[in-house]
Amino acid sequence: MTPLAFQELHNGCRDKVLAGILGYVGNRSEAEEVTASAFATAFRKRNSFRRDALFFTWVYRIALNEAHASLRRRPTVSLDAMEGPTPEALVQPDLMDSALDRANCCRKLRMALKCLPSKYRQALVDHFVRGYSVKQAAKLRRIPVGTVLSRLFNGKKLLRRAWAVELGQEKGQWHGHK
Repeated sequence: MTPLAFQELHNGCRDKVLAGILGYVGNRSEAEEVTASAFATAFRKRNSFRRDALFFTWVYRIALNEAHASLRRRPTVSLDAMEGPTPEALVQPDLMDSALDRANCCRKLRMALKCLPSKYRQALVDHFVRGYSVKQAAKLRRIPVGTVLSRLFNGKKLLRRAWAVELGQEKGQWHGHK
């Protein structure tokens, strides 16, 4: 693959790779770093790219591997070990509440997704998290477009039920609506 061909492919899918990695690592600057590193690795190994896969899929897998490595290298910090002034995020209750609410919501969503059969979970994640079009998801999973659409429809229905259970709501309620 020529550098010019690689540049065109890069321009076509960089934003989608970044969005997927941002959803995974939860930090914009880290997501940009991981994405840049993934494309650098992909460029170095561009001649090993097999044309039977989508370029996006190949680069996204590289980016996920980079993200996993980045998370493993990330040091863990105990709040008990903190010295000096209290960080701003812990002092301002609104920021802390917002961060806790987001983390709690993400945890509940992950739990709700785990309740779904894998074929529905895969369809939802491919389309809504990774940003694949229905056609791309069908090609990736080697299934008809209609099957992807059906799995998205049924997956959303199942996810609503699982979400309601996670929130302790009655069946059929969604964010307080009947």
